[in-house]
Order: sequence, then structure tokens, then C-alpha cells
Amino acid sequence: MLAFVLVMAAANPSPKVQLQASIEEVRAVLKSTQAVPAKQAALRKITKSYIDFGKLAQDTLDTQWAKLNAKQHTEFTKLLEDLIEASYINRLSDSSTVDITLNDEKIDGDTAHIGALAHVKGSDTDLGFELKKGPSLWTFSDVVLDDVSLTNNYRAQFSKTIAKDGYAGLVTKLQKKVAEFKANPNAAAEKPSKG
Repeated sequence: MLAFVLVMAAANPSPKVQLQASIEEVRAVLKSTQAVPAKQAALRKITKSYIDFGKLAQDTLDTQWAKLNAKQHTEFTKLLEDLIEASYINRLSDSSTVDITLNDEKIDGDTAHIGALAHVKGSDTDLGFELKKGPSLWTFSDVVLDDVSLTNNYRAQFSKTIAKDGYAGLVTKLQKKVAEFKANPNAAAEKPSKG
């Protein structure tokens, strides 16, 4: 937490400096002796600081977003947040550490890309973090895992489900997925598929 406070106290931290501070926050939570539920709550707080779930929900639904009303926007945003929490945060809270090495940083106006390498269970995985500058923090707009964009992957899956079952069918399917991941966190261990 101290790393985060020091970074935020600095004037306009670079996206890489800010991302490194968030990784250190996650490491501190994972190394702590807190019970798993407390770790999950702390990880959720960190995640909400850096992810604009409203923007992510809009990006993943693409043109479908404009067809929904305000209540559905809120419903879907919360459901997507629950999905990410159940599929990633709950799994991460069972780990003892996170080993991510940040590489290059490319800034283009209000957007930035940071390359990284994650070492998980004896193998390396290429990561890319796409960030957008906000009023006080850089927020994640996408994460690329082994050349697969999380946003594009969700968009393709959601679009396919909506075409077949409509928006209501997508909501039902995601609610079932969230329940499944919460019941069995290891079910979320698969990487996103290409295409």
C-alpha cells in the first residue's frame, strides 16, 4: 500500500510506474497472512481502482450497448465485474505471489501500451497492458494474453451469444458462469481462445 501512496503523491506518474505500484500492491496482499476472503476483498479494491468496468462493458458489447437502457447498462456492468472477479481474482487469491516483469512502455497521447512477461507455474506468458489516461490515474482498457485481447475475446463471445439467444440469453449464460467459477475457481484456469 505504501508503494501506491508514494506513486500517487508524485506528480503525474507514468503508466509503467503506476502499473508497477499496483503489482506491488497485489504482491503485498498475496504475501499477507490474511484469510482468503480478506485477500479477495483487498484484490477487488485494487481492481476497482484501475479498471473502468463501465467502459469495458461498453467495449465488449460493442453496438449492442446502444440498444440497452440505463438499467441494463448497470446490470451488465456489474455482471461483467462479477465475471472478472470470479474468474481471475478468486483464483489469484489462492496464489502466494505474482511474478510479472514489465518491459517496454509506449505512450501515445492519452493511451499507453506496456509489454510484460508473467511467470506462472514454471512457464512464461507474454502480456500486454493497454491503458487510458484518466483524471488522476491510468486505467486498464485491455489486457492481451499471448496475443489474445481480453476485450476482443469477450466481444466475440458475447456477440455470438446475443445473435443466437439475445441479450437476455447472454445475461443468463454469464450468471451461470459466475456461479460456476465461484463454486469451482479452478474452472476459470483456462486461457482465452484465439478467435
